[in-house]
Amino acid sequence: MLTIPAASLAEIPYLEGRLALADHVDEKVVRGGPSVPRFVEALLDYQPLWLRALFAMRWVLAKVLRLHHGSDQVARGVSFAVGGKGAFFTVRAADASTHWVGRADDGHLSADLAVVAEPMTDGTRRFHVVTVVEHHDARGPFYFKLIEPFHHLVVGAMARAAAKRTRPQAS
Repeated sequence: MLTIPAASLAEIPYLEGRLALADHVDEKVVRGGPSVPRFVEALLDYQPLWLRALFAMRWVLAKVLRLHHGSDQVARGVSFAVGGKGAFFTVRAADASTHWVGRADDGHLSADLAVVAEPMTDGTRRFHVVTVVEHHDARGPFYFKLIEPFHHLVVGAMARAAAKRTRPQAS
């Protein structure tokens, strides 16, 4: 169950629609600085060596399973314009003050990565990092079960790193 406030979710009809079709949904919640664009950029820029190694193994797995992945082209920076790019995601919904949703389409599944910001009284934000997965054929659930433990590890690490990079420093 998501912890995003209902009023915030209602402002993102694209995400509401994707949730209705989801085969898998998960959420990581972290507290970060006040800037949604800075948080999203830090989230998508997080690429330590261990994460790059996991993505290389994922590429090999996809080849073995004959899975088509969307573009391997990774955009630098993050667009907040619908149709723009953020890493290998295509922006589907965005508002620099409240949320960003990007989608990656592969032949066997589609995944949406959403960041929804909830303002806190101290000027920081609670960031809800949500993954929504929809399987397209029988390969989708098989593939996702193989990578799911790593998915939780990766998205959790990305969210924590983004929160740390964007959190105001104590003086």
